[in-house]
Amino acid sequence: MIFEAFTGKTIQSPTEVQFQKPNSFIEGVEKALMGELRAVEKYRNIRAGMPNRYYRDMIFEIITDELKHASKYNFIMNLELKRKLKDVTD
Repeated sequence: MIFEAFTGKTIQSPTEVQFQKPNSFIEGVEKALMGELRAVEKYRNIRAGMPNRYYRDMIFEIITDELKHASKYNFIMNLELKRKLKDVTD
């Protein structure tokens, strides 16, 4: 919506996205977590270039969603690491 407001062009979502299976569950969670954090950095730069509060607020909502996703991935990773540690100490 923001892109269209500035350019008058719509963005087409890709119809086919190739999935690359990670070598392990933890590797997949780590990759997803890092992707969310990279997105936060990207959106932070985009937000800095927005001309008014309306668009900056929209980008801020996106940033907070990305941070929420990253927190959930962190939670999942910690549960898995806790489970593995328990398996080692039992």
